[in-house]
Amino acid sequence: MPTANNSKSALLQKWLTLLLLFCIPLSLHYLTEHPFAISSLNLLSVAVILLGALNLLTKQLTWQPVRNKSFIWVIGGLLLAMLWALFFTHPLRNGVGLWTSRLSQPLLLAIMTYQLIANGYLQLEEIVTTLFLSLIPLAIVGALQVAHIIPYGQPHRITALYQFPNTFARYVFMLLLVSLPWLLMKAKYKLPGYVLWGVGVLLLLGSVSYGGSVSLFCGLVTILLLLPSEFSRLKKYGLIGLTVLALLVVTQAPRLPKWHTSITDSKATRLEFWHVALGVIHDHFWTGIGIKGWETQYSVNVLKYISYYPPLNWASPQPHDVFLDSFVKAGFPGFVAIMALLLWPVIAGIKLARKRDAESWYGIAIAACGVALIVFGIIDDPFWSDDMIPLLFILYSALAWALSAVSSKTPS
Repeated sequence: MPTANNSKSALLQKWLTLLLLFCIPLSLHYLTEHPFAISSLNLLSVAVILLGALNLLTKQLTWQPVRNKSFIWVIGGLLLAMLWALFFTHPLRNGVGLWTSRLSQPLLLAIMTYQLIANGYLQLEEIVTTLFLSLIPLAIVGALQVAHIIPYGQPHRITALYQFPNTFARYVFMLLLVSLPWLLMKAKYKLPGYVLWGVGVLLLLGSVSYGGSVSLFCGLVTILLLLPSEFSRLKKYGLIGLTVLALLVVTQAPRLPKWHTSITDSKATRLEFWHVALGVIHDHFWTGIGIKGWETQYSVNVLKYISYYPPLNWASPQPHDVFLDSFVKAGFPGFVAIMALLLWPVIAGIKLARKRDAESWYGIAIAACGVALIVFGIIDDPFWSDDMIPLLFILYSALAWALSAVSSKTPS
């Protein structure tokens, strides 16, 4: 484990990084719609990047290369696939904006976070604790919605500051999954942590996002399966409890809130999106139609690939399936890149969890998040909206460091 020095500049970078992680749920589109724009969180992210660069140049931080080759291949493959997509993006500025805001800026944040960890200024527990505590502002806003002090984003569905319940649910289940192994294996104050974790579950349920709930369920199963042997009773009874819960939900599904809407309107809408996406993929298998091509060309493509008139939707921000979306953006190379980005945290997380090292809890957490994102990606896009890419890049870079740190240890 690296030993921290006492550079005030590096410490400032650390606390700005943690502040950024905590504040992400308080401001949307800070990295997606307006890259490096004049907004509080954009300025904060730019400050972290610039301060990190300054610390490296002045030797306040010693440059530590990323030694995990699989991580480099995964991130490099994503960058190359999205570069390939630029050739088929019209107008080009649509692709350049996304390449800047959702790839290069988050990547720079991840690199600076990696340097802080590798130089001993930032711990994995501090990252996860900060993310976990960001449930508090979400819970406050959710409570204000329930109390009708501020309006719901959608009728009787908690969204906090998010526009869409599924986007909100995705963020919440990520916080719940990344924090639970820490709570079980590392946290000092467990009771308050479990209470806040339970509040997070209520927030997720209050979003009435079935995709989010199923993703959390699959992530919890992953955590229970990967927990070490000293948690055998929790593993046994937890898996039994989740099985019983699943059976109850399946048998009582028609009584769930908005169930009939989900199996009628939501189902029909997604089937239309998927049908159009499959038509686009058939005609543009290797190239896709470029970054943001789906959004800008949807009204034309829906008439081209749907036989009935009028279509259910004349506009769509995404195909609501991450696998189809990757094909649409960058063709087969995009699909391979996104599959690697989805599978890497699961494989790498399991590898770290099996080390039974002091950082194994983090491997369990990221593996569970990876499984949940794969499940969520079947009916929505877990990457290209709001704050997910910078969050994932930071979490993944921390996992890459942990794997390298464990591998470098020699037996005593």
